[in-house]
Amino acid sequence: MAVGRISGPLLKDNLLRNGVNLAFETSLLYLDVVNSRVGINTTTPTNDLSVNGTISTTNLTVTSSATLGTITVSNNTISSTNGTINLTPSGSNAVVYQGTISVGNLNITGNTISDTVSNDSINITASGTGQIKLNSNTLINGNLHATGSITADGNIQLGAATNDTVSFTGEVNSNILPSATNTYNLGSNSLQWNNVYSTNATITTINATTVNTSDFQTAQLDITGNTISAINSNTDININTTGAGSGIILDNLKFSSNSITNVVSNAITQFNETTTSVTFTGSVALGTATSFTARIDSGAVTQGLPGTILTVTSAPSGTFDGSLQFNGSNYLTLSSPITMLGQAYTFECFFYCSSFGSIQSIIGSNTPGNGGLSIWINNTTTIQVDRDGYDNNQYTFATPFSTNTWHHLAVTKNSTGQTMVFVDGVRSTSGYGTAVSYAGTTSVIGVFNSSYNYFTGNLTQIKLTVGTNYYDPTASSITVPNSALTVSTNTKLLLLVTSGTTYLTDTSGIQTLTNTGSVAYSGINPFGAATSGIQIGMVLTGTGIATGTYIASNISGTATSSTSTWQVSINQSVTSLFMTATPILLTVSSPSGTVQTNMTLTGTGLSAGSFIISQASGTAGGAGVYNITPYQTVSSTTITGTITGYVKMTGTYGFVIPSGSTSARPLNGYDETGMIRYNTDYNYVEIFNGTVWTSVAGTSSGVTASQAQDIGVQTALAIG
Repeated sequence: MAVGRISGPLLKDNLLRNGVNLAFETSLLYLDVVNSRVGINTTTPTNDLSVNGTISTTNLTVTSSATLGTITVSNNTISSTNGTINLTPSGSNAVVYQGTISVGNLNITGNTISDTVSNDSINITASGTGQIKLNSNTLINGNLHATGSITADGNIQLGAATNDTVSFTGEVNSNILPSATNTYNLGSNSLQWNNVYSTNATITTINATTVNTSDFQTAQLDITGNTISAINSNTDININTTGAGSGIILDNLKFSSNSITNVVSNAITQFNETTTSVTFTGSVALGTATSFTARIDSGAVTQGLPGTILTVTSAPSGTFDGSLQFNGSNYLTLSSPITMLGQAYTFECFFYCSSFGSIQSIIGSNTPGNGGLSIWINNTTTIQVDRDGYDNNQYTFATPFSTNTWHHLAVTKNSTGQTMVFVDGVRSTSGYGTAVSYAGTTSVIGVFNSSYNYFTGNLTQIKLTVGTNYYDPTASSITVPNSALTVSTNTKLLLLVTSGTTYLTDTSGIQTLTNTGSVAYSGINPFGAATSGIQIGMVLTGTGIATGTYIASNISGTATSSTSTWQVSINQSVTSLFMTATPILLTVSSPSGTVQTNMTLTGTGLSAGSFIISQASGTAGGAGVYNITPYQTVSSTTITGTITGYVKMTGTYGFVIPSGSTSARPLNGYDETGMIRYNTDYNYVEIFNGTVWTSVAGTSSGVTASQAQDIGVQTALAIG
C-alpha cells in the first residue's frame, strides 16, 4: 500500500501550524491556515470548504444557504444569478411534482389556477401565429368576452332554459337562414317582435293585427301613405269577397256587384267635392287691346247654344307678339355683322329665364377674339359687357333677377364713352364709365363665339342702334317700354318676333338671320298673351257695351278670323260697331301650390267674382301671367285662389234619378234645396227650391212631352 506524506514542517504537539498552511498529497487535502479554509483537490480554496470535484453524500444539511453553480438555495428560496432555473428530471416520463406552485400573481394548486391579486386578470398568450387550444369540453361559469372575431364549427346552442336571453349589441353581417323550410318561427303568439324594418319582404301569407309601413308592395299593388295604386300600367284594382259578402269601405258604404249602398239606416249618401287653395303675391293690370268690328246679339242661338253672342265681322288687330326660345345649344347668326368701334350705341331686349345657374350670352361675336360687343348674364345680379371677353366689365344690381319672369335690359353708351346698364329701368349700382372701342363685330344672338355660354330661355324685342343712344347712361332710371319697339335713327337690328311664321324677320330691313340648332317661336312675351286676336276673358269696350262685359267662351272661328263668334257674359244687344277687347292680366309670383284655371280669386282690392280664365305665360301652374276677369287693376297684394271640384257621371245612355209619386216625396227634414226627383204622377222632373217642389221648367205644372214637341216646332219655324 502506498504511504501518504504530509508535506511541510513537522507538526507541533497540538498540530498548531503557526500560520503555515498544511497540504496532504499536495492538493488532495489542503488546509489554508491563513484564511481558515479547507480545500479538497485544490490549493486555493475560496470558501470555508472548497471541493474541486464531485461530492457524494447520503444527506446534506445546510443551515443557511447553499449555492450550486448559479443556483442559490436559501431557506425556502431558490434563486439564480443568470435569471433562469431549469428543472430537468431524466427519463421518458419524468415528472416534477409540486402540490402548490406560485408564479408571479398566479397559484397552481391541484387542477386550479388562481390569481393572488384581487380583481386582477389572468392572461394566456400564444407567440406569433400560435393558438391557445382547449382540447376538451370547456365550462365557463362567468362571462365570456372576445374583442376579436368568434368562429365556431359544428352546432351552437345559446342558452339552456327559456328564461335565458341572448342580446346583440353589434350588427348582424350575414344572411340568417333556417336549417329547414317552413319549420321554425321568428317570435310567437306570446312573444312578438315590436317593429320589423325591411326594405323588401317576400312573404307567402301575412297574418297581422296591424301593418304599419310607409310603402308596402305586393306583386301587383303598391300601398304608399294613404294611396293604393297598381304597379303595372292599365291594371284594375279588384276588391272581392267570397260567398254573399260585400265590400264595405269607410264604415258605411257597401259595394256589391255594380251597386253602392249606405248600410246605415236613413243615412244620407254624399259625394263631396274638395276645395284647393293657393296663396301667392299678385298684381292685376290691363294688357294690350285688340280692335275689330262686331255686333252683340241678345238671346241669339248659334250652333244650338242660346245666350248673348259676339259676332266678329272684321279681322282683329293688336300687338300680341311672341318670343325666341333658346334651348342652350342653338343660336342665330346675323347676315351683316355690326361694327361698333368707339361710337355711341344702345342695345335693349326683354329676357325670360327659368334659371341662372350658368353664364348666358345674349349677343356676341362669331369670330373669337375680334373685340366685338358681347353682353352676358353672369348670375342673378350681374350683367357683363365686354369686347369679346377682354374687359370683364361687370354691372351689378341690388335686386336679383327672378326666374320665369320677363326682365327688360338696356345697355347704353353716349358719345363721350359713358356706359351704363339698366334692368327693369333700374340703374346698376356699379359699372365702368371709361371709353371703350369695339374693334370687332357683333354677329350672333344667344351664344358667345358660336360655342360658349349658350343662352337658355326666351328673348324678344331685340334692338341694337349704333351711332346714337336713345337712353341716357347718366340717368338714375329709365322707362321700361310697355309696347312693341320701333325703328329709330341708326337702328341696325330689330327683332319683334311678331308671329310663328315671321319671327326671324328683322324690322330694320338690314339683317337676314341664319337659325342654327332650331331656335323656336314661343307664344309668351312681356306684353300679354301671344296671339294677334281675341281670347276668352278679354273685356269688351265700345259705344253701348255694358261695363264689365267679357268673352266667356268661343263658339266658332279663330282668334284671328273675321267671321268668329263668341259668347259674352252680360245679356245685351249692340248693333255693329268698332270695339276693343282687352285682356286682364294677373302676374303671379311665389305660389304656394298649383295655380289652376277657373280658380276664384280673393284679396285686397280684387273685384268680387274674380276668377282665372287661362294662363298667358310662365311655368304651367306656377309663377307667370294669367288672364282673369272681370275688368280691374290691382297693385301688388296677397291673393288666394280657390277651386272646388264637382261630381261627374259619365256614360251615353242616361243617369237614373229617384222616382215616385207626389205622396212619396221626402218628408220635412229630408228635403234639401236642390234635391231632384222624377214625379210619376205628373211625369216630369221636379226640384225642391227650398220652399216647395216645382218642375225643372220653373212651373208647378211642368212641361209635358207634347208641349216640349210644340215648343221645338215653333223654335224651328222662328229660326227659319
